[in-house]
Amino acid sequence: MSEKKMKTKTLICLLLILMAGCMTTTQQVRDKATKSETFYMNKGYQQAYREVLAALRRNSPSMYPIQGDLYTDIQQGTISVSSETDIIFGNWGIYCVVDIKKVAESKTEITVYPALMGGYCVNVIKNLVEENKKGQENE
Repeated sequence: MSEKKMKTKTLICLLLILMAGCMTTTQQVRDKATKSETFYMNKGYQQAYREVLAALRRNSPSMYPIQGDLYTDIQQGTISVSSETDIIFGNWGIYCVVDIKKVAESKTEITVYPALMGGYCVNVIKNLVEENKKGQENE
């Protein structure tokens, strides 16, 4: 076997091992996150959910699928930002998970669990929360 073919096969094997280790569920991201950040918005949880979802969609590359689920029965929502990591096997790597939970009628807790390269999710939500605070101060 030629040296070039051997290097190519080795590289492919390493990439497959790396992709096999990608986190694929929102619970795995929560469990394995090295840190999480929590923010609060003085809005109802449904409005906060819509604003966070819209901000992530505006500020994420178009190739990142964003899944949002709102659970009105438990007054919570979850948003995940993913990236296709392996077209052949259909695995998806999740960049971040955002949990949104009603704290009071007009107060919502937003917890961001970044994974892989999901740190930008924290910045998007931090900016959104700051914009909301400024808007309320100007009212």
